[in-house]
Amino acid sequence: MTSPRLRQRWSALPVWARWVAATYAFAFTQGTCAHLIDLARGGIHAYAAFPQVPLQVFFISLVVLDPLTVFLVIRLHRAGPWLACGVMLADATANWIGNWQWATADPASLLRPVGLLPITLFTLYVLVTCRPLYRAFDARWKAAGGRRSGRERALLRCRIRRTVCSGFVVVLLAGAASGSAREEPESVATLGGSGSVCEMPVTFEVRGLWKATPPLPNPEWSGFDALCDLTLEEEKRKVTLRVDAIKTGSGDPLSSLRLHEGTDLGNYGEYMHGGRMEATTAAGQPAEEMHYRLSPGGAHDIRVHKIAVVVPEGAVVLNVSSDCLGCEGYARRVYEEAKSTMRVRGAA
Repeated sequence: MTSPRLRQRWSALPVWARWVAATYAFAFTQGTCAHLIDLARGGIHAYAAFPQVPLQVFFISLVVLDPLTVFLVIRLHRAGPWLACGVMLADATANWIGNWQWATADPASLLRPVGLLPITLFTLYVLVTCRPLYRAFDARWKAAGGRRSGRERALLRCRIRRTVCSGFVVVLLAGAASGSAREEPESVATLGGSGSVCEMPVTFEVRGLWKATPPLPNPEWSGFDALCDLTLEEEKRKVTLRVDAIKTGSGDPLSSLRLHEGTDLGNYGEYMHGGRMEATTAAGQPAEEMHYRLSPGGAHDIRVHKIAVVVPEGAVVLNVSSDCLGCEGYARRVYEEAKSTMRVRGAA
């Protein structure tokens, strides 16, 4: 029996099923566009902020899986709801794994209307509605005349496999070309040594395009001196990096970080979310670090990463911050690379 035209098939669905299918199609189309933009900007390294390689591969694969879900749902194929359920379960799990540290350090960030909150809510929505939607698709299909022949089913499976394989090949080729084009001009510089733009008690590496500016002097009462100010840019993402030398104290990293933070000030923590200090090591020396979000009224949130490291002269504090949307991963990458490559000058 000949299948009805697509509009007639949609009209045959219950009203609630049409609305649910439409929300699936809209959400997965939006996801497709977001991942295409990420891939165009970053190539195959678009998700390098996630240290787990399987997560990076999965997020790239969504450039194919999301539009495939849209196609199956719009065509009212019974595999559509189940594919939507599988993709969203994997997507939510991957995002929670990749952002677990942020979520535990700053639970208030879960209430923001971007990121984990909408992904988690839509995943729950799909889990609740996928089975009823499948039944609606199945009932419409049976009412329209039953099953396809074995040959028709085989042809459909073959078309889906060809579409998926072709999509993956196109995505990987485009991503590789974009990624290689991005990597060519990227350079790595070591800062802090004699004759460098910022001479400091420590050295570390920065990657990409950066610009040094004379650091603004700190007030005498602050207890620390400004050593270096950098601005690093990647596409439309920008972070600032600053290094200060602690002038007072015993060289204890915790007290140095508390001094740099101004924890004894009356208004300390007014706009801060998170901010737990944790002991660590850097450059083979005792260190203390913290990560938090500032939410000043009327401005974008500011992500801050800080680490205080013991040096022979006392301590230095490395501060990486960013206030632009979508810069969290890039700022964290800059911080982690500077931390992992940090060396104390003159140390054996």
